[in-house]
Amino acid sequence: MPPQPHRPRPLERQVFHGSDAIHAGLLTEHQLRSQAWIRLLQNIYADARLPQDHTLMCQAAALRLPQGTLIAGPSAATLLGVANAASFSDPVHVIAPPQVRVSAQRHVRVHVTQPSPDDTQPGGDPPHTTPARTAWDTAMWLPTTDAVAIVDTMLRQGFVTRHDLDQQLAKHQRRRGSKRARLVFETADGTPTDQFISCLRTRLMLAGLPRPQLRHLLRHDSGLEVITEIAWPEHHVTIEFDTRATMLLTYRGWLVIHATRERIRRDFPAVLHEVRQALTRRGAHLDTRYNAGRNGAQQLRLAVHPVAL
Repeated sequence: MPPQPHRPRPLERQVFHGSDAIHAGLLTEHQLRSQAWIRLLQNIYADARLPQDHTLMCQAAALRLPQGTLIAGPSAATLLGVANAASFSDPVHVIAPPQVRVSAQRHVRVHVTQPSPDDTQPGGDPPHTTPARTAWDTAMWLPTTDAVAIVDTMLRQGFVTRHDLDQQLAKHQRRRGSKRARLVFETADGTPTDQFISCLRTRLMLAGLPRPQLRHLLRHDSGLEVITEIAWPEHHVTIEFDTRATMLLTYRGWLVIHATRERIRRDFPAVLHEVRQALTRRGAHLDTRYNAGRNGAQQLRLAVHPVAL
């Protein structure tokens, strides 16, 4: 029979070393295995009532990391307040200077590099990188589609500016992989949209299509307004998830590709093929380096792999 939950006041809603709690006489090994606590990492436990999100995992990792390390990349983005930058099950990304020894551990991904003094966010608890450095590392480490979605949010919420991104490119221009970061920074624009649309735009661009416009507003003479989530206004082509706007768009001479979000997730190559055909009919210039077949499009070598939209 599992032990009954027992929460000493000093441990309520805390993340802590299990061995410390036992040595302090707050818990026994038997009590530590009760439903009151959740084991996050080796010897790291937390009050099970705390939200099981990536912030909790960052707090747990910080207890096992030596001084001089910084939580970075999508994990730092989470601590800054970027929703959906990382989930509870994602690894915690950290930067460790070469002279700092970090033991291998599950759920923690260590990047050995020497951060600059100005890469540390003042007052960060746990210690993490600044927004600008966070954007750079995210662009370097994640698949392009994921990275663009996070940097999009950082721009939209004001964590970074276009000037911040340009400074990071200038600062790290000679580093290996800087072209990856440039691609991410040039694709992200901070348009108010959701992660699905941001990832879809990136995949379409990586497949050689012209840059689409997000949330394009179309006004009819009657006063009716339609916002197309993703479109190429100069060619009057759009992808529509909702059929209600189709009549107006068609009346105005638009080519409409109907594709629900589920269909895009399930069969992106087929949707891509239809969009390419529509843009070609309207005289758009498409990058011929990519395969336009139904089996999928080749991606730029800079992209690691497409995410499941």
